[in-house]
Amino acid sequence: MRHRGDGRDGDTSASSTGSSRASSVGLSPAENEQMDFEDMQSLQFIQMTIPQFCALVLEKSLPLLKTNDDVMSTEAFNLLNHTLEIIVAIVTPELWQDNTMAARDCSEKFIESLDVLADLLKYHHHSNMPYDLEESTVEGPSDLVQHRLAYIGLSVFLGKFLKLLVPTEKSRGIISENLLSAINMMVYDECLSNALPDLQVLLLGYIKQLDEGRYNVYVSTATICQSLQKTCKFLTLCQEEASRLSKDTLAMCEGAFICLPYHRHLNYVTEIIKLCSDVSCLLHSRCSKSQHYETLQNCYRKLVLKCLSHPVDKLRLHAYTTVLHIVQAQLSVSKASDPSSTSCLKVKFIINADILYEIVVFGLADKDAKVASCATDIMCHLLKSQLLMSTEMWQAFLQSLMRGLPILQNMASVTSTFIWIIFRALKRA
Repeated sequence: MRHRGDGRDGDTSASSTGSSRASSVGLSPAENEQMDFEDMQSLQFIQMTIPQFCALVLEKSLPLLKTNDDVMSTEAFNLLNHTLEIIVAIVTPELWQDNTMAARDCSEKFIESLDVLADLLKYHHHSNMPYDLEESTVEGPSDLVQHRLAYIGLSVFLGKFLKLLVPTEKSRGIISENLLSAINMMVYDECLSNALPDLQVLLLGYIKQLDEGRYNVYVSTATICQSLQKTCKFLTLCQEEASRLSKDTLAMCEGAFICLPYHRHLNYVTEIIKLCSDVSCLLHSRCSKSQHYETLQNCYRKLVLKCLSHPVDKLRLHAYTTVLHIVQAQLSVSKASDPSSTSCLKVKFIINADILYEIVVFGLADKDAKVASCATDIMCHLLKSQLLMSTEMWQAFLQSLMRGLPILQNMASVTSTFIWIIFRALKRA
């Protein structure tokens, strides 16, 4: 019975076949078996595993995405995503700690591919596009669309790769500085963040792990941007009579104060002071005493104090100017001559120990001469307005002024304007 289908006659034995094949190359049967075993061992070292093959696919296909060709980009993205599915199915995050030759080869190729991915993200980012597409002869609207689609596709692919294969706590040494800068660029892309909020949260985790300084800058930037949005909403609510004195308006106002040094919108300061004046007027009228208005008055007074003591000269000056205009407009002879007028109540917000102390101690001695002049005019007008106020309001004013009165008296010895005004006010008291 034949054991092999070698095409020889039935009486040819296996041993004779082996001897004949060995003799044809000049080797004995024993030497030939040894050679086959050595070849098998060497083949094991040059074999390509599936992860190695996938890593090679990533390495070769990613550079193809540096193009505006939508067909090429689509095919490349299909290949990349299918390859990633295979990688995730057979590779675990423990790959980065595996010291075998095949694992080290895969991890090195993955790191190189991530670096190429970072370069592609920067290449397709809109900051590289011309500002005026109509005048540019190099790029056009269609190119901008293709770049944006490629950028979004790369972002999604990077997010999947990092989430499935790169644990946050093990990312140091895997994510290069080049890739980290690209990730930092991605989290500031508001459109991308709105479309893929989970991606932004994921990327922020890696930034916090690798560079806490960049993470803190992002948090501060996001806070300022949210404050800017609240500024716009606050100014809109101020125009709506139904929402003007609501808690929502107050919340927006408080949240918007953080970004004031950045936009320096003077109308924001004006609205704060006007709201404080309106709330005080309603609170001290006979029909509107409520806890709601008490809360609003206290909160708006704190914001007025912040405006009067703001480090930016332009904003501080505008706050003092607005207060002066309100005081002069509401404490006037024409308003006081009307028995039914309650205009003096609109000045009630300034009859406060903290606000008067701020004006007397810091406003009168402000380094900005214009601010100091406004503070002087405010105090002079108030001290001369006894007959324009109710008796109760005048007594409340003098009581609130007591805390800063020594400073005011000292100012009177330097500035002659105050000498007779203070003397007459205290004499009447």
